[in-house]
Amino acid sequence: MALAWCPTPTTQIVHEQLLAVSCHKSMDSKLGFHGILPQNSSLQIWSAGLLSNSTNEPEVPQLLCGLGHKWGIIRQLAWCPSGCYDPETGKLGLLAAACADGTVRIIPICRQTSKDKLLNAMVCNVFLILKI
Repeated sequence: MALAWCPTPTTQIVHEQLLAVSCHKSMDSKLGFHGILPQNSSLQIWSAGLLSNSTNEPEVPQLLCGLGHKWGIIRQLAWCPSGCYDPETGKLGLLAAACADGTVRIIPICRQTSKDKLLNAMVCNVFLILKI
């Protein structure tokens, strides 16, 4: 499993905290490094609410979106540290995923413009794939 906090934009004092989480079927999965392990897996984007130093009750984390894929287990996640947040287009950032199929994928994560409360973020098309 891999986790990565999305950096908050420096242009906003109060901003939603986002966490990318990679998941797989079982905690007993074997993570060999000797070859490609094709396997279904998922990537989830969670909201932890607004960053606040108050003593109020913290917000309950909320699943914003999930992506099922066949890239194998994601071994590492990392958000681009700056310059990828754009409130006008809804882009929340770029997420890099190092996958067990031997690729590193750069994925733009965007906020949906629809009012659908079940899915209020989405994974746009994979921007770049680097094959090892």
